[in-house]
Amino acid sequence: MANDVDKDISKQIKNLYELNELDRIFFDWAAKRTRNPRETTVDQLERELRVKRSEAIALAKRLAGHGCGRFITGRRKGKSRIEWSFYLSSLGNVARGNADEPEEIDPNPADGKDDNVSSDIMHVFKLRPDKDVNIALPEDFTKKEAERLAAFINSLPFDS
Repeated sequence: MANDVDKDISKQIKNLYELNELDRIFFDWAAKRTRNPRETTVDQLERELRVKRSEAIALAKRLAGHGCGRFITGRRKGKSRIEWSFYLSSLGNVARGNADEPEEIDPNPADGKDDNVSSDIMHVFKLRPDKDVNIALPEDFTKKEAERLAAFINSLPFDS
């Protein structure tokens, strides 16, 4: 039964990918993820996809409506978010045709680790015209951590 559900979701997300530009941008972003959080806030979608808040909310609700997760409206200090049923990267790969079925998130991981401990933001730096450098940094990246990272990069060997 779960396999049939996965195939139905696979068909739905492939259709979303083909028919909607924002969905395509989302699934391309999701496919590149190295971490798979259990949830993503509307704020994160807005920032990562560079869209208006209303578009991020509509996207999250649309994805939830197609079985990708559950949309949770923020109350009091809680943020509006989507709680994923499948790993983000697997949703992206299915949408792009690189996988047949999305991989379900284990609600009780055996190692006891939560995939959502820290939300990373992917940054792309154009080092040369033909070379991009990708780096995932925590959402709460501090100035002190930036200084440490800069010191590390300065210590790398380069031609003089």
